[in-house]
Amino acid sequence: MAGTQKTLETMRDLTLASVEDPIVRTIALGIWSTSKGDVLRYAGKVRAWIQQRVGFVHEYPEQLHRPEWMLREIASGRRVFGDCDDMSMLSAALLLALGNNVRFTAVKPKGTVEFIHVFTELWFKDTWYMLDCTADEIPPGEWELLQVEV
Repeated sequence: MAGTQKTLETMRDLTLASVEDPIVRTIALGIWSTSKGDVLRYAGKVRAWIQQRVGFVHEYPEQLHRPEWMLREIASGRRVFGDCDDMSMLSAALLLALGNNVRFTAVKPKGTVEFIHVFTELWFKDTWYMLDCTADEIPPGEWELLQVEV
């Protein structure tokens, strides 16, 4: 993730623009309807929904897939593929569509140059909750973080 600050800012801009697209809100409301009015349950349902419909791939060269494009492809019955930044933007868009606050968090092993992963975090009741569609947790070790609120 070379140029990580700029990449996170571009991710933020693409995500914010996508929230204006009706397909984002329509799918977000569909997922919300299964969450029994619970924001954290909704976040978990968003994660599961994305994992069932988006295949994880390592991209080279790096590409950023717009959340609304991914949702249109999925709605058309096509399987889409993306890496951690694509899944992070998609989860952030679905959370933002219903008024939640989110941020992107990029991580790198302490003392190294390159950020190697990014995920979404949800702000709820004075706590940031990790929402990573590709992993359950950050592996043990010392990590440096770079965060951009959306």
